[in-house]
Amino acid sequence: MIVTTKNLRPLRNDIPLSSGGVSSTPGTFARFIVDDPEPGVYKINQDPTRSYTNFVEPFSPNIKRLSPGAKTSRETEARIVFQASNSHSEPLEVLSDWPIKASVVISSPSGAAQEIPATFEGDGKFQAKWKPADVGHYRVRLKGIVTLKSGAPFDVFGSDAHAYDDRLEVDNSRPYWLQMTSPNPAGLHVMPWNRSTNVELSLLDSKKEKVSNLGSVVKDPASWLSLQVVDKSGVPVTAPVPLIPNSSGSFTASVPVVLNWKSGEGWWMPGVMNLRVIAQPKRLSSENFLDSITLPEEIEDKRVGGDPLTVGPIDVRYSRLLLIPAVLILVCVPLLLLWRLFPNSLVWWADARRRRRVELKIYDGNNDPNGDYAKRLPATSRQNFNYDRKLTLQVNGQDILAKKFRVKRELASDVVSATLEYSWQNDADARTYTTMLIKGKAQRLKGLPSGDFLASLDIQP
Repeated sequence: MIVTTKNLRPLRNDIPLSSGGVSSTPGTFARFIVDDPEPGVYKINQDPTRSYTNFVEPFSPNIKRLSPGAKTSRETEARIVFQASNSHSEPLEVLSDWPIKASVVISSPSGAAQEIPATFEGDGKFQAKWKPADVGHYRVRLKGIVTLKSGAPFDVFGSDAHAYDDRLEVDNSRPYWLQMTSPNPAGLHVMPWNRSTNVELSLLDSKKEKVSNLGSVVKDPASWLSLQVVDKSGVPVTAPVPLIPNSSGSFTASVPVVLNWKSGEGWWMPGVMNLRVIAQPKRLSSENFLDSITLPEEIEDKRVGGDPLTVGPIDVRYSRLLLIPAVLILVCVPLLLLWRLFPNSLVWWADARRRRRVELKIYDGNNDPNGDYAKRLPATSRQNFNYDRKLTLQVNGQDILAKKFRVKRELASDVVSATLEYSWQNDADARTYTTMLIKGKAQRLKGLPSGDFLASLDIQP
């Protein structure tokens, strides 16, 4: 069979042959799957020398029952939850143009059918409440009616098909649940040096209250449960480890944590952990049974292969505490490099942000105490200024030349400061002086024969 997919889907890319799985050998059958098909003409380019039979059949979404498990009690109201998804395991979205009238159809052991309205809870979930009237084996299915443009009703969930296990046992026993108190089943955070994590499970009774005295419910609780890491298909990854009761009445065990950090697990994307609890039979009395590991409603679909005694995938990431040094590194390293490589840019940015112009004032504090007639040297928008042999002061009628006179602005945006380094040509000691200048504080210049010359930083708008 020769089939090409040119123009198979209107106004969009071609549909790959692999969308329906591998074609049969020797190539006499091929399947294409389209989720939410668009209206329009679909065309398959075929070999004109051969004959073909083409047909289209609708498939309902993938349906799985999240709650209850395989068994429930007549004594409690059951919360029936189904989840619908497409062929890519993406939760079903209800379209406003095609509302679904959902219900749960329950067939009693005698064959009588009861239909209970179901509500859409989001994330592809439909929920209904039901209290069994009697014990026995029931059939529970999801039904979703959409009215076609012709006015005819259509069950999008194919409630009369047999695509999933719809059996549910109801008896007079009392359900018990396990609740994962640690880690959070929604996600686990570990440190890079952690190679294992502790798992803690509590036993809940039919009222969803914790059982503190395990011996009153379970025979030999120390050897009742074990915990195993499995992969996404349910295949064991580690050997089972015992879940040991502790002083608070919970079961605890330690399981390995493996993250491939080189590929980004834990940092850029989560690793995953799947857990399964194994319970030894005949440890509960005949009127009791272990229902499942109870999970919050928003993550109740985190099961491995639909097994109610599993949790997974649990996202595993490195602890958020590591974000603090990581953020500091991400922020400080670029700033440090910027400071080292482009110090002038930082001073320019600080001055521009404050809309200020910085000047260095040199004046005689005795004759001009306010510096009204001061010599002014620019010291704005960059870090270093060299005024060697460009400044002359008249002291007692004598001209004193600044052999060295350099200003270095400090890298601070809020406090304007600078380091002044200078020497005088006629200084017998030939000393170089260093003075720290801060806006608003004048400093006396050293090394002059007499006088009271001051230096200060002045800010001009």
